[in-house]
Amino acid sequence: MTSAFFKFLDYFPASTFLCVLAMVLVMVFFITSANSAVFVLGMVSENGNPNPTHTTKTIWGVVIAAIAIVLIITGGLSGLQSALVATAIPLSILMLLMCYSTYKGLNEEVRTEKAEKEVPQKKPSCDQSPYSTCI
Repeated sequence: MTSAFFKFLDYFPASTFLCVLAMVLVMVFFITSANSAVFVLGMVSENGNPNPTHTTKTIWGVVIAAIAIVLIITGGLSGLQSALVATAIPLSILMLLMCYSTYKGLNEEVRTEKAEKEVPQKKPSCDQSPYSTCI
């Protein structure tokens, strides 16, 4: 896939420039994504602090970089993908149970609203006392 993109760029004029530009844009994308991830993880780690400390961001940056290095050394994402599939199965069962629970709750709410509409509102009864305000 990667080589196909660069072969495609060879058909354009200034293909070398376009290849370098494509690599620079990919690097900018990865750096920006990593920076955003570090910032968000820092905020979450500090209980929603909108300005996490540099120490927290540095720790998360090192952790993300270490994970990336391990993935590159071990040959890619195949092991990670297998682990993700294995952990996704129990989570998908949990999501199905949550959907069923939501369905049951919504049905109960609809039944309750229908029952409230069917019960006629009773008018206050007037007693026969001389001080009654009913007309």
